[in-house]
Amino acid sequence: MCGGPETVNRPRGGALVALNPPRGASSTAITGDLTFHTPGQPDSMEATHARLAFDEHLETSIPSDLHVVIHSGGDLTKTASDCGLFRQLRLSANEAGSGAFLEWPLQHSLSLQVGSEGIIGRRVSVYSEDSQQSERTILAEGIVGFNSWAAERASL
Repeated sequence: MCGGPETVNRPRGGALVALNPPRGASSTAITGDLTFHTPGQPDSMEATHARLAFDEHLETSIPSDLHVVIHSGGDLTKTASDCGLFRQLRLSANEAGSGAFLEWPLQHSLSLQVGSEGIIGRRVSVYSEDSQQSERTILAEGIVGFNSWAAERASL
C-alpha cells in the first residue's frame, strides 16, 4: 500500500485462479496463482495464454507436465470428479521456460466471461502428469475470478 509502485511479475487483467492445496493434500501440493490472459491486452475478454506463479520459489523446475481441468461447476465442497468437465489443458514442463513464473500459449483461446462459454466462476483442478503414477493427484485447486485492478483504485 505504501512505499511506491507495486513491482510484481503477475499480469493485471484476464482471469485469476488463486490455487491452494485441496483438503488432505499430499506433500507435493502447490500454492500460487494461475492466470489466464492475453499479453499486452489487459482488457481483452479472451485469454490466449496461461501463467503459473508460485507463492514460494521452487528449488527445481516442475517435475512433469501439468494437466489443468476447468470444471463445469464451481463448487469446492464436492469432489472434483463430481464437478463435470468444461475444458482440459495440458501445460508442458518443457515449453514453460523458467524463472519466477511459467507461461504457456493456449491451443484455443478461453472466454473470460460468466455463462455458458465463459470460465469465470468455474472450479479449476491442477494435476501432475506423472506417467509413473496410475492415479492422478490434485496438486492445487481454486475458482476462476476476474483479475482486474481499476486505474482509479491503483492511485489510492
